[in-house]
Amino acid sequence: MHDDDFIRELPKIEQHALREHSPLPPQLIFKIIRHEGEEELARSFRALAFSALAAGVFVSFSFLFRSIFHMYVGDYPIGGMISSLGYTVGFLIVILGRMQLTR
Repeated sequence: MHDDDFIRELPKIEQHALREHSPLPPQLIFKIIRHEGEEELARSFRALAFSALAAGVFVSFSFLFRSIFHMYVGDYPIGGMISSLGYTVGFLIVILGRMQLTR
């Protein structure tokens, strides 16, 4: 059975749901991201400065977590590798918390 035949056999509601959840074309994704970026950059200097300050404070947690990891696993042979993972924590806090250019 071909994909088009499968889709035509679905009830109308399921066909509509399938169309809504289909992947977006790359050009549309690019336009959406570009539009959001332009909106963020159109904000005032003061708002951008506070956003940068907040992101800088949270990314500094990278050094804190690296130190904590080193404190607990520094003596083990792979301690350096594990403690280096602490650097990612601050970046994850910023990205997952959407602290970069927040409104």
